[in-house]
Amino acid sequence: MSSWLGLEADYSLNGIPHKTKIKQKPKGVGVELKALIDCKSSIMMCLELCEGALRQCSKLYEQEYGSGTAVTLRMSAPRYGKAHILIADSAFSSVATAVALKQRGTYFIGIVKTAHKMHPN
Repeated sequence: MSSWLGLEADYSLNGIPHKTKIKQKPKGVGVELKALIDCKSSIMMCLELCEGALRQCSKLYEQEYGSGTAVTLRMSAPRYGKAHILIADSAFSSVATAVALKQRGTYFIGIVKTAHKMHPN
């Protein structure tokens, strides 16, 4: 999560699109961002701003997979079928994410919490 505060900050343009509150973060108010970074070049390949609940629910893959897998699929779409390896932290890791990416020709590495659906216990 970024601490960009829109019009409240020193540098701003037209305010903040959606302010998020996350309790477990030290400064829990700001813009929530998701990013896809190329490990070899350190170049940001994709950036997605989280929006309000209604807009998030209408995004591609949200209804079918849920938010974690959906954002991963949206951001990695241009790399499908190119034998890329996607590495994610536990917030984006699930069996459903790994299966969905494999079906699209992309490999996945991530720590899957055992409480996730489809986890082989």
